[in-house]
Amino acid sequence: MSEWPGTLLLGHSARLYVFDVKPESIGILCDAVAGLFGWLAPEEPEDLAFYRSDGGLLLESIAHEADARVHLSRDEWENLPATLKGFLNAC
Repeated sequence: MSEWPGTLLLGHSARLYVFDVKPESIGILCDAVAGLFGWLAPEEPEDLAFYRSDGGLLLESIAHEADARVHLSRDEWENLPATLKGFLNAC
């Protein structure tokens, strides 16, 4: 893979991991590293992205650049599970 949200590799590719995230797995993600920008290679997969069930982008991150974007309407933000909201606020 050579492209994902926020990143376009030129001349090479990288391994892309895709997982289904369940509400109960958010705590595991939060405890794994100290914030969103703690997801740095080679110890951890880098550049996390979360998608809605319809395939729309929810969150994109570029950890080594300390950059992230959350794509939420006000309604979506207000209805996020508290654990996910806490994770995003901690970043």
